[in-house]
Amino acid sequence: MQDREQFEATAAVLRGDRELGDELQELGRWISETFGTEVVNIIVDALHDTTPRVNVWLRSAAQARAFRNDDDGGNYDRTKQTAVSRRYAQAIPTGPRSSSDSEAFVVFRAFEPEARNRAIDLTPAELETLRDGLRSPALWRIMVAWGRVVFFVHTDAEAAAFREGPEFDRWTTAFRSAVRSRDEFDLVPRLPPVFELDSKERFDRDFRSSSYYYFL
Repeated sequence: MQDREQFEATAAVLRGDRELGDELQELGRWISETFGTEVVNIIVDALHDTTPRVNVWLRSAAQARAFRNDDDGGNYDRTKQTAVSRRYAQAIPTGPRSSSDSEAFVVFRAFEPEARNRAIDLTPAELETLRDGLRSPALWRIMVAWGRVVFFVHTDAEAAAFREGPEFDRWTTAFRSAVRSRDEFDLVPRLPPVFELDSKERFDRDFRSSSYYYFL
C-alpha cells in the first residue's frame, strides 16, 4: 500500500470511519501495553518478495523514535521488531509455518508529523496567493518542505533586517491562518513548522537556485 493510502486509512481510523479487525486490534493493544505507547493503526501489506510487512502507526514522533536504536545508527530496534513480528505470527495464523518462512518485517511510523506536514504543504499556486496577499515588496517567495516553511526576501541585507522586525511575525501568522482549514487534527498549533527567513541572494549563490539542493 502506498504511503498516501496508508496515511488516509490511518486518518479514517482516527476519525472513527474505519475499524481494525479483531486480530489487529489485539496486536495493537499488545504493542501499546508492552512498550508503553499508543498504536493508532496497523496495516499489513507485502514487500516485493511477498514477505509480510506490518506497518505500525503510532501517534507521535517520540513514540516512533522509541522503536529505533541510537546505538545502531538510528535503525529500528531489532529486539522490538522481532517481538512484534512474532506476536503478529501468533495473532494472525496463516497455516503451518516452516523454518524457511520469512518473518514479517515490522516498520514503525508516526501519524502526527505526517498529518502536520500534509496540512502545511500548500501548492505553489497557494503559496503565491499567500505571498501576494501579504503585499510586501521585499518578499520574493515562500517554500515549504519537510516541515520547514522558508520566507525568502531578495538580499542578505534584507534577511538580516527582517529577522529583527515585526514583519516576519506577520508573515508566519498569515501562514498559520492560511493552513488552519487544512489542519484536520489541529496539529499545527501544537507541532508548529520550523519558520525560517532567508534570501534569494543566498539561494542562488549557495544552492544553485535549486530547491532540491536547498532542502537536501
